[in-house]
Amino acid sequence: MSLPNALFLARRDDAIDYVGGEGDAVRNLFEFGGITDLDLGNLYAIVTAQEFDFDQHELSPLQADADGELFELPEDLVAALADMDEADVQRIALEWSRTEELNCDEQDLIPLVQALASLARAAGGEDRVYFMQ
Repeated sequence: MSLPNALFLARRDDAIDYVGGEGDAVRNLFEFGGITDLDLGNLYAIVTAQEFDFDQHELSPLQADADGELFELPEDLVAALADMDEADVQRIALEWSRTEELNCDEQDLIPLVQALASLARAAGGEDRVYFMQ
């Protein structure tokens, strides 16, 4: 895993400022590496119990520049993540680890899935869950 990534809660304008290096009003920052927007698209399909469809599960960047790409996680993905319990986290991590793009040990993904679920539960109002790569 080598690509620098981050997940966080923020209002949209604050998230855009953060990616541009101009702000620090993000909360619950979780930094990790090695995951792409395609990987999160696969997770989106798994968590919502759907067959992966690129047109449906592709995450489109809210902003992209030299500093990175910013993605706002879709509301239905966030809702499904918020409803997960620890057994779901384990099951989702296992299934996600078996995708062609990742093909890794599910233990490597459990902290990330736990962080996503935690952020999803904390989201609401103007706070959204963002992914940065």
